[in-house]
Amino acid sequence: MVPLEGSDLTYALLIASIYAFIAMVLALRRSQWARFPMLLWNLMILVLLVWTPFRPTFTFEGPEQMKSGLYLLLASLVALLGSWLQWRRAGKRSRG
Repeated sequence: MVPLEGSDLTYALLIASIYAFIAMVLALRRSQWARFPMLLWNLMILVLLVWTPFRPTFTFEGPEQMKSGLYLLLASLVALLGSWLQWRRAGKRSRG
């Protein structure tokens, strides 16, 4: 789903995984702004999953792959909703 190949893909996935790890560790903190990178990460994943099927070079290799893609999209929506709710809850808790 990532429109890269070879060493560019390797470096992009390495940087993305480091960012995701840092976002996950920061999400464990109570601060609202420490949880913001996780919200951005989940939004980026959702955008990537929505954008990928519309690329001219992408094709599904059958109904099973399309079903898996829809399940991933649904899971990313749930993750985005969860991170948004946690981000909002952290802000309300720190003010009160």
